[in-house]
Amino acid sequence: MKRKTIKVMLADAQLLCLYGLKHILDSQEFIKVVASASNKLEILDRGLATEPDILIMDPQQKDNDGFETIRLLKERGFKGKIILLLENICNERYMEASKINIEGYVLKTASPEKLLYSIKEVNRGMQYIDEEVKRELQYSDECLKISRIENEKVDSLSQREYDILKLVASGLSNRSIADQLFISEKTVKNHLTQIFRKLEVSDRVQATLFAIRSGIR
Repeated sequence: MKRKTIKVMLADAQLLCLYGLKHILDSQEFIKVVASASNKLEILDRGLATEPDILIMDPQQKDNDGFETIRLLKERGFKGKIILLLENICNERYMEASKINIEGYVLKTASPEKLLYSIKEVNRGMQYIDEEVKRELQYSDECLKISRIENEKVDSLSQREYDILKLVASGLSNRSIADQLFISEKTVKNHLTQIFRKLEVSDRVQATLFAIRSGIR
């Protein structure tokens, strides 16, 4: 059976980066680059017009805050998944990503193979956080400072909630967590609701980033 083509849009303020990314992705039979953009207006117009499955974007834009552009896209009905291409993860601006529903995080220093793998994973409904991103979240000075503040929220979790958060951060589904802890999937969902509330996050990816920053693995 023929693999369904993944429609991808690229957004980067650096035109050479756009060209390089397009060259890499155009060589793949299962990917079609449907649009590219280098500023806020192009991202909004082309993102909504072409309806890509995945938007690959560097949030560092020349004319605005890229995270605000993502918020506007979502408010206007953008349904695609998003992979962020990051210079680093712990810059204060990039920490804004944890407040938005982002499916993938890849550093710009990653190999083309890793980017292609992230596209496949995100397209099939999985979250993807590059191992290098995880290392920065755990060990950079800025993230360590942030994690000390967030550890107070971790202390508010019950032991069961802590165990579930740890399993979520390892990439397990609700069903797998339920099977491992010998509880129902509904109970897992109820615990996740409480975990999200206590950590002040809104989804699994944000909870995973929180867990990694706090050293929960």
